[in-house]
Amino acid sequence: MTNSICRLVLSVSLIALVLRPHTTAAAGIDNVVAAQASINAAQPGDEIVLAAGQYDDWELTIEKSGTAESPITLRGEAPGAAVFSGSSAIVVTGDHVLVRDLVFNACEPKSRRSVIRFDDAEASRVTASVFRDSRIKSGSAVVEITGKASDCRVDHCRFIGTQYLSLRVVVDDASLRDGPPVGTRIDHNIFREIPPLGANGAETIQIGSRAYPHCELETFVMVEENVFIRCNGEAEIISDKTSENTFRKNLFLDCRGELVIRHGNRSTIADNRFVGCRGGIRLSGGGHTVTGNTIINSSGSGIQLYYGVEDSKHPAAYLPVTNCVIQTNTIINASGVGLMIGANRNQSWHSARWAKKPYNASASMSATIAPAKNKISENTIIGKSDRLIVSDEAPDNEIRDNVLIDSARIP
Repeated sequence: MTNSICRLVLSVSLIALVLRPHTTAAAGIDNVVAAQASINAAQPGDEIVLAAGQYDDWELTIEKSGTAESPITLRGEAPGAAVFSGSSAIVVTGDHVLVRDLVFNACEPKSRRSVIRFDDAEASRVTASVFRDSRIKSGSAVVEITGKASDCRVDHCRFIGTQYLSLRVVVDDASLRDGPPVGTRIDHNIFREIPPLGANGAETIQIGSRAYPHCELETFVMVEENVFIRCNGEAEIISDKTSENTFRKNLFLDCRGELVIRHGNRSTIADNRFVGCRGGIRLSGGGHTVTGNTIINSSGSGIQLYYGVEDSKHPAAYLPVTNCVIQTNTIINASGVGLMIGANRNQSWHSARWAKKPYNASASMSATIAPAKNKISENTIIGKSDRLIVSDEAPDNEIRDNVLIDSARIP
């Protein structure tokens, strides 16, 4: 009987050993060599835990992959306890990798350019982390999704005081060959106190950065339930230059910019709220759906449909706005026009570099193609009577059943 009990205990112990999640290292790693070694040895379900402390100039690469049920995790031993600074940067190329509970303070990456980059990663994620006063080189971002990355997520993070871009989905020449990053989800983040750059290149979120043919690639990005507070980097808070993306339920407060579809087609902008911003929504391209948005006290126009240029393949083209649905939006007290159909008419640009490689385009460009075949209905606009809906020589649009209220007549 005793031998039977011993055999039973031994069998249970062996089963427990097999089923117990493998852990790479105990809590409290505090040097970069040990951290990278633990990452290199990681198996699905492992956690690499960093001790509380400040870590300068750490560069980590996570190439190993977890699974959907058992991701590989890199985290601080307590939220906010592990603080990176200097040129610290993390590159994730593995699938199902979770980075969480870290702080990046005044990081200025050198060789790796972005603070965190998901490169060809699938279903990897950064969450519950803080990026404060990042100093990113021009043309890069604090967090980048690049290569053939798919279904990556950035959520519940805070981006404060970023120089240049906070978050970027990279669509480049390699994307034309191999396909772009797809399925990125950006949700429940706070972006705030972004200082003005005084030039292009400081969008808070940038999805793609080029015109035709890059803008025709479908990236299926979801940007939802984020908060943008005083994001004043440049005129475009969010800049979308690809197709088939969704922007919904975001809140913009006191920002000196707009949500801009700069290139691309068939994106959805729904149920966002803009309060005290320079503008609301600006459209170029076709097939967009803009519904249920609220824009209050804009210092510019609420919703703008831009004139397009004749050369849609120009590197700086404004695509004609066509076949869009703009419905059930509410615009209150815009200092400019509530809903502007045909902004930018006959605006001209000239740049000597456009006539050179790699562009090989005309050095001049003019916006002459009016918005057309758009359905603009059931919107409620309150403001100055002559600025509620304005159409600048753009007659080929369906405008009906809108509620237009002269604010001077409101008691």
